[in-house]
Amino acid sequence: MDEKIKINAGALYKLITKEMVYQAINKIEHDKIKLKESTKYIVIINNEQYPPKEIIRIIAILNNYDLNEGSLNGGQANKPFENLGFEVIDKKKYPVFNGNKLSPQIRKYQDTIDNTEWLSKNEGYKFNFIKWFEKNIDIETQTNDEIIAKINESQDLYFQPNSKEKGVNFIKSIKRYNDDYVTIEDLIKIRKIINKEIPVTKENLTLSFNLLPKTSVYLNLFKPDEFTFYDSKSSPSYEFLADSKNYPKIDFKAFQFNQIYYKNIKKYLKDSHLNTDVFKSLLEVDELNELHWNFITQDFLFFIANKIMMKETLQDTYEKFLYTFDFENDNWYNLLKKYSEIAQILKSNSKENKYKNYDELNQDFKSLCQDENEDFLQRYLFESDNGFSKIRNQLIENTNRKLIRDKINSEYSLINEILISSDKRETYQKIHHLIDTNKWTVITRFTRALFPFDFTSIDSYKFFNLLVKKLKDELEIEFETKNQIDLNEQIINLIEFDDIYKAQIFFWHYTTQTYDLENLDDNDVNEDINEYELANKSMKNIHPLNQILFGAPGTGKTHETKKLAVEVIENRKLDSFSREEITVLYDKYYANGQINFTTFHQSISYEDFIEGIKPQIFTDENENKTVVYDVEDGIFKKMCNKSSLAFNENEHSNTYVFEDAWNDLLEEVNAHLEKNDFLTLKILTPNLGLNVIDISEKGNLILKPIYSENAKEYIVSFDRAKKLQNVFSDLSVIKNIDKEFRQVIGGSNATAYWSVLNYINTKIKENAKPVSSKKYLPHVIIIDEINRGNVSAIFGELITLIEDTKRRGTTTVNNEAIEVELPYSKEKFSVPDNLFIIGTMNTADRSVEALDTALRRRFSFVEMKSNPDILESCHKSKGIITTNEGVTIYLIDILKKINERIEVLIDKDHQIGHSFFINVNSLNDLRVVFKNKINPLLEEYFYGNFAKIGLVLGENFIEEIHSNKDIFAKFEYEERSFLTEKKVYQLKDPFKLNADDFGSI
Repeated sequence: MDEKIKINAGALYKLITKEMVYQAINKIEHDKIKLKESTKYIVIINNEQYPPKEIIRIIAILNNYDLNEGSLNGGQANKPFENLGFEVIDKKKYPVFNGNKLSPQIRKYQDTIDNTEWLSKNEGYKFNFIKWFEKNIDIETQTNDEIIAKINESQDLYFQPNSKEKGVNFIKSIKRYNDDYVTIEDLIKIRKIINKEIPVTKENLTLSFNLLPKTSVYLNLFKPDEFTFYDSKSSPSYEFLADSKNYPKIDFKAFQFNQIYYKNIKKYLKDSHLNTDVFKSLLEVDELNELHWNFITQDFLFFIANKIMMKETLQDTYEKFLYTFDFENDNWYNLLKKYSEIAQILKSNSKENKYKNYDELNQDFKSLCQDENEDFLQRYLFESDNGFSKIRNQLIENTNRKLIRDKINSEYSLINEILISSDKRETYQKIHHLIDTNKWTVITRFTRALFPFDFTSIDSYKFFNLLVKKLKDELEIEFETKNQIDLNEQIINLIEFDDIYKAQIFFWHYTTQTYDLENLDDNDVNEDINEYELANKSMKNIHPLNQILFGAPGTGKTHETKKLAVEVIENRKLDSFSREEITVLYDKYYANGQINFTTFHQSISYEDFIEGIKPQIFTDENENKTVVYDVEDGIFKKMCNKSSLAFNENEHSNTYVFEDAWNDLLEEVNAHLEKNDFLTLKILTPNLGLNVIDISEKGNLILKPIYSENAKEYIVSFDRAKKLQNVFSDLSVIKNIDKEFRQVIGGSNATAYWSVLNYINTKIKENAKPVSSKKYLPHVIIIDEINRGNVSAIFGELITLIEDTKRRGTTTVNNEAIEVELPYSKEKFSVPDNLFIIGTMNTADRSVEALDTALRRRFSFVEMKSNPDILESCHKSKGIITTNEGVTIYLIDILKKINERIEVLIDKDHQIGHSFFINVNSLNDLRVVFKNKINPLLEEYFYGNFAKIGLVLGENFIEEIHSNKDIFAKFEYEERSFLTEKKVYQLKDPFKLNADDFGSI
């Protein structure tokens, strides 16, 4: 046997891979190795708890290392596991509960199940279900199709005595439309997990329904001795038993936490004085098995959360809302349900290619609505109050509406691709592309209609953030993502629901308990104004006017410039957007000229970049050619000129608004009342009107028809009148006053409100003063490889003009702005303040210090480091590829090790970038990247020194070319023997390397 390699723990930590960890776990389970219990820490691997040091020791043994025990100290042994993404837990903190507090609750639980209807009327259904399950489903003997058929059958059965409710909530609530409760693909994954063919990771636990608590249900049913199940109704019990709110509530960490928590409670219950006869009787068994105990544990913790704690959980709040809200008579609920379900039918029909053009789609939409006046685009995109929310939608301008209709009529695929897409992110982007305007609420609302199970009813980004804030402040629920689409899905799944439309509406009402959303202003006019104001003012604070991204090759500099450019133009952060989504937006703005891209090289000059005299050949009618030298604008000058001319011009009235007209109305009413007279307001009926007979204490108007002293009085309030005026600034468009007013403010005194609105609108029209405002659009020029050109010579005298303080203002006058006369055209020239310059530098070619000092102080520098961990989110399979032979390759590990070694041998500027690995999805892809990218870079970095390359990649990548013994001519030379013995190396062809070779790095 080979002699063991002596190694310190610190050196071993750097070599450990996920594959080594799983090999150690397999060894422990196969050989039934008894491990020494850790006093302080545990690491969670495959849903089990292990002492970190013991795993390190077994890894050393399996890899032929003689580990120096003296170096294996304390918390340092946790580092390799944390670096590989495993959860390491301090045993004293997580999860720990108070045993003294638990015992009294068991007595209370016993009393409840013995003396109340807790099981007979409330919770007995789940035990009836598992009794049925054990008799009807066996994962060992049944096929996946048979299991699915049985699960479907179960949800048509009654498990709760004297109840009309079929099925069980922890399975039933998974189903969406015509989906299965569980799919074939889900069962395949479940089998692999319980057979330990794949590890317990977030990716592997994410099934078709995308809910980890639901995954825990199936794992518990099929492998109860290893997995228990948890839910949002019982898990809050931890707060009571541990006197702590510091525990994970969502995502994979919550799954890991609750597996430990519920198992520990189960162990405690088994050892307690709990009398289980009632459960044995209910289950018709003599002895309880692990599946029974798992359900008893959940039931006990549910009892604590809902009976002992007396604290209202989000689920409790939802269920109370269901009880108190009158959905049957609620117009919003009925419209939301109606038009969402119609959207699903149209979506399904589109996938079956039932529509050839928009007219066919729209005619089917009219039929489904049973209303010939309905219109698909009007309902889902154009209508302000389209039934999907309590607040008005942003308005798409009439001119843009016509363009959208024309586009769809000439190219039906634009709307068809939206309807057939099964990816909500893709759908969101396609809607954005179709309407070609940043009406984000419109886009989100239409996306919600097509994917109702993934959204709350709060479409406005700023209102949605209030919901997120409320969940954090009141329930201490925190989310890792900031993306509104992902957050919507996570939030809607915080509750268990049978009706998605009730759940959507719930989150609106839940938020309005704290925030008055209906009276907050989120209309499209204000958003558009803010958009341009920010673009021209605060955008410079978010992104510098001049910045350079520098870093090693492959660190994503070019992609980051695209992202930054789009952020500048759209005035929002795009951190949660995928590379594909960013590219779509980038291409759009590149096509319309707001973004330009160029690359510096040794030959580019001032004449190419700013302006220069260039020859032009003209041919006359006799085909005689003449060379004329003329001044031609360069890339940068063209971009400056374009930035100065590109703006949106809005004409609006901003000097006299609703509040002004209302105040004038009150003054006029008071003036009449002081004279014992009434102000008469016109109504639609000729020769009739309404007298304003008084103003109430709350400032409301009291009106009465002029034709009778005994006529009914009407009250018109400021708030409701303003809501109507926001919608009907032109009363001539109204066809049915009563119906259309009711849609905005509910029940209304339509005639009275019409008379007041007529006065208000007339006043606004008389006093409005048109104001024209120019909003200059931001532009971006990207200069790739900026340090490869002679930057000082290329920019010339403009090096001063690009400074922030020397720019010409497009929105405000800049007294410090500098203007120069260009040498060739003699034109006066300055650089506008809405042009952003983004450069990139490859530090492996030339260091930052090589740039001209004058240039460096005018740019902000942002380092782009190689970040292997980014593969977790950007790589198709989170930085892991598996060969056809089943060998796993961890790209993150490979990249980290290569870079650690390069930094020691050279410096960090020569590391390998993570972007090389983003599209590596197979062993062959990896071979191609090494052959075309990594190997050539290493040869360049180390000047062909294969000894150092070997230190980076390892011996499996280097081979000896040939022997030198017979290559020299016959000649006596004192060092001949040394030369003939000298070995010559080369890099092996990557296509001759296998998965183990790459794993050896």
